[in-house]
Amino acid sequence: MKTIRLYFTVFFATASLGCFAQQRGSISSKHNVELLAGSITTDEQVVVSYRVEERINMNFGSQITSYTVSSLNLISTNDLGPNNTRKITPVFAKAKMRAPLEMVSITPVTSVSNTQMPTAGTEILVPAAPVKAAAAAVEKKDAVAIVNVIETYERILDKGYNSVEMLKRVANSRFFDGDLIIAAKWYDRLFAQTSDLEPVYYYRYAQSLKAINQLKKSNEMMAVFEKNR
Repeated sequence: MKTIRLYFTVFFATASLGCFAQQRGSISSKHNVELLAGSITTDEQVVVSYRVEERINMNFGSQITSYTVSSLNLISTNDLGPNNTRKITPVFAKAKMRAPLEMVSITPVTSVSNTQMPTAGTEILVPAAPVKAAAAAVEKKDAVAIVNVIETYERILDKGYNSVEMLKRVANSRFFDGDLIIAAKWYDRLFAQTSDLEPVYYYRYAQSLKAINQLKKSNEMMAVFEKNR
């Protein structure tokens, strides 16, 4: 390893210093600029950066400023004045060789599904529809519709309109829903309209009367029911 001091008149013959040699003209045009060659080995190397050292000589000593740049264009070109120097030393590193690209042949592959398609005559099983859930939904819808109809009948009856058939429906609906107090109201209206009723109406009326504490009348209705059933 040997450090060689080069001055402006020296021509760099080394190929790795080509870039450095091309740009030195603009730098060397300034006064007091000294170009130095870094440590060079026999391996193929390239310039990776430049180390710059600026020395300002003064009466009481000297001031040295050092910095490293990646390109000659980044080096300061201001005149340092007489008796002052700027040293530029290239820094070398081994060149990184890129591996040649290798051509790889790609064979197209046809995707094959593991799913077996049914052949002619194969029985295909279709899961049964949720009949119970559908039936429950219809049943619920019907129940809501019935309640709405009963409430409509009640509003009509509350306005003073009397119908034996309508009274039967409203009273029976409330009885089976467990609303015996309301059922007693409609059974009372029903029996006020007619006594030509099936024995079971006497039983329902008797149970509804118990809910409103009309026990005497309830017993009378039960007696009629027991007699005619």
